[in-house]
Amino acid sequence: MDDELALASALDLADLTTFMSRAATLGCEHVRLSAHGNALVVSVAVLTRASLLDTTPIVLGVRIFELAVPSSLDRVILVRALADRLAHGELTLPMPPAVPGVSWSGVAPPSGGWVAAGSISESELEVIAREGISEVASVSGKGTLIVARVRTEVWSRTRLLSDIDVPAGVAFAAYGLGFLTPDAGDALEPPEVNVSRAANWSRFSTPRGHILLR
Repeated sequence: MDDELALASALDLADLTTFMSRAATLGCEHVRLSAHGNALVVSVAVLTRASLLDTTPIVLGVRIFELAVPSSLDRVILVRALADRLAHGELTLPMPPAVPGVSWSGVAPPSGGWVAAGSISESELEVIAREGISEVASVSGKGTLIVARVRTEVWSRTRLLSDIDVPAGVAFAAYGLGFLTPDAGDALEPPEVNVSRAANWSRFSTPRGHILLR
């Protein structure tokens, strides 16, 4: 049915609840639910553009969950509306009404053709994310326009990691959504983020989820 989704397990329910909680903390307002058989692709926009002149990169966070019943649902809804449904603790989720006109949801990444482009250290992304968060926090309370300008500057800033250009916004999304291994920098061999490309998209993947950049 297109008006409900049946998650496969309590683990999927718990993981999706955590994902939506983290997305809400980062300020994500909408979530796209795209079902393909028994796979549910859940996408949120951590960073997107407010206007044609905005240079902020489009950064999406994506996780895949398992459904108990195949579905073809594809709907954009409010994060808080999905969180409300998840709070009931039931595996079958009645779907809230769709939200039309969400610009980033119409910018779909390729479904195939991804080519490996190398890897980067999770610990490097964590450092970049923490530095950026501190820089943005330093202008908190100085006015909406100033905060917005600094936020755009910080998360659009690109760093070269292992010969791969990585906007700081990618690090922010991966860290904020919980896709990085906790205390990765303390490991003898810090885990790696696999990077792949297709068309004008880049994908940064860990066992915990994917960050898509355009």
